[in-house]
Amino acid sequence: MDVKIAIPRMGEAVAPCFEYSATIALFTVEEGRVVDQLDFPLRSPEPLDRVRLLRDQHVDTIICGGVQDVFEDLVRATRQGLVEDNTINTHILHIRNKFKQVDSAFKCIKTRYGFGYSWVC
Repeated sequence: MDVKIAIPRMGEAVAPCFEYSATIALFTVEEGRVVDQLDFPLRSPEPLDRVRLLRDQHVDTIICGGVQDVFEDLVRATRQGLVEDNTINTHILHIRNKFKQVDSAFKCIKTRYGFGYSWVC
């Protein structure tokens, strides 16, 4: 079974906000591997048009820096998943805490501002 993931972009970076992105990178993932990538422009600034476009592309999950309430409501209404920076930050925090329960000096997950996270051990 394949999964389609959409990442709103500004240049080569993940867009800080879905509604301000000009381009979407759409990835098709099968068995944990990217098998296809398609970049396409978002021509309409209208929330309904953007969400409809993602629905028509059969997007399962959107990964972005953030999203305004109107977009979030539309995305959830079309049963697409939404992963925002705060969601990722929270997961990383929980992962770090689990490691620290085993080793209080754990520091292998480094925050790379503007890029995300990296494993440095």
